[in-house]
Amino acid sequence: MRAPLGRRMLAALIDYAIILGWVAILLGGTLAIDFVAFGGVVDLFDTVGIGGSEAIAFASLTLPVGVYLWATEASGRHATVGKRAMGLRVLSTDGSSPSAAAVLLRTIVKLMPWELAHFFVFQVTYYSLHLGRPDSAPRWVLAGLVAANLIPLVYVACVVFTPSRRGPHDFAAGTVVGWNPPEGRAPAH
Repeated sequence: MRAPLGRRMLAALIDYAIILGWVAILLGGTLAIDFVAFGGVVDLFDTVGIGGSEAIAFASLTLPVGVYLWATEASGRHATVGKRAMGLRVLSTDGSSPSAAAVLLRTIVKLMPWELAHFFVFQVTYYSLHLGRPDSAPRWVLAGLVAANLIPLVYVACVVFTPSRRGPHDFAAGTVVGWNPPEGRAPAH
């Protein structure tokens, strides 16, 4: 049975709270290391350049979040912590359990807008803060930043407005988020 929208939203909020907890740990740990080891905040652009900065952000943030999503949704429960709390699970469109490869594709497509936004935020930060020219970012960078922030709206619109409540990540992977309501409970759409 298709997952009710309200349950999907609550599941997403729970998972985002977990992700924000990881971000807080990263930020606190990074600041602690910077101040203890270097006496202040380290400018990664000076240390490892823009590419190295992006690689560090990917390895410390996007990759662990992706592993969390993939590992939980490819597990026997096929659900993140938020989805489990809401009684939801990721299924193949035929109702069977999705393969680990399908869940991996779902995770990659789900995180692409996030990583794209990171790329353009790094670009804007580099031009405006690091180079000291706030309005010097090329138009392609600004256009990319706007696009990267609009793409998630398309994902949300797909989930809200398509009859199957599937986002681009579900269409790409051949998955759907399903719900098994408790006995005697009518599903809310």
